[in-house]
Amino acid sequence: MVMVHTSIQKFSADFEAQMKRKNFSTPKNYLDFLSNYQKLLEQNRIKYSEMIIRYQNGLSKLVDAAS
Repeated sequence: MVMVHTSIQKFSADFEAQMKRKNFSTPKNYLDFLSNYQKLLEQNRIKYSEMIIRYQNGLSKLVDAAS
């Protein structure tokens, strides 16, 4: 996370050279980034937890069918 935030300085310089506009990274931007990351992480945890349960149920059905 810190690497992403610190790399913004390099990308901002590239952006300014290419687009002739400045880009600023503020603490608010960093906090928004963390907040979005946290939301995405929670969504993925739920999604993959559901996939694990579904997989386990499928394996259980296969074991039942085999016996």
